[in-house]
Amino acid sequence: MGKDKAMLDAVSDPKFTIAGFSNKEIRKIIREQGLYKQKTDKQLSGTVSRLLRILRNHGLFRKLPKQNRYLLTSQGRQITSAIQIALSASVEDFVKIGAEIII
Repeated sequence: MGKDKAMLDAVSDPKFTIAGFSNKEIRKIIREQGLYKQKTDKQLSGTVSRLLRILRNHGLFRKLPKQNRYLLTSQGRQITSAIQIALSASVEDFVKIGAEIII
C-alpha cells in the first residue's frame, strides 16, 4: 500500500495545482520518500509511466497539450482527497459512519 499511497500523494501535491506535474517530478518525490530505491532511474521512469497511464485512464488527470505534463481533473482531486481521508480514518470513525447510516 505504501508505494500506491506515495504515488497518489505525489500527484495530488498542491504545488502541482497550476502547472501540473511531469514524470521526472513524480520520480523525484518518490525517491525522496525512500521508495523504489533499488530501481535505476530508467526502471523507475518506466514504473512511473505505467502508473501514470493507469491513473490517466481512470480519469484522475489529463495530459497538457504539447507538453510532457499532466494536470489533475476536478474528479481526480475529489477521488485523491477521498482516498487520503479514508486512509487516515480509524476503524472507529468507520463504525460511527456505519451506525449513522443504519439509524
